[in-house]
Amino acid sequence: MFRTIIIALAMVLFIAGPAAKIYHLPHSEYYLILSAIGLIIITFFFFKKEKGE
Repeated sequence: MFRTIIIALAMVLFIAGPAAKIYHLPHSEYYLILSAIGLIIITFFFFKKEKGE
């Protein structure tokens, strides 16, 4: 459950960066940094195996 919530939040962060750049929001470079953090989280959880598997 917690893992699913974290992955969903990371996906939102990953999508928010390019969307902010497209819509020319103020401080869009910070959104791109958050997007990179979201990508790192997604990659971490994708390659990390769950305990018990």
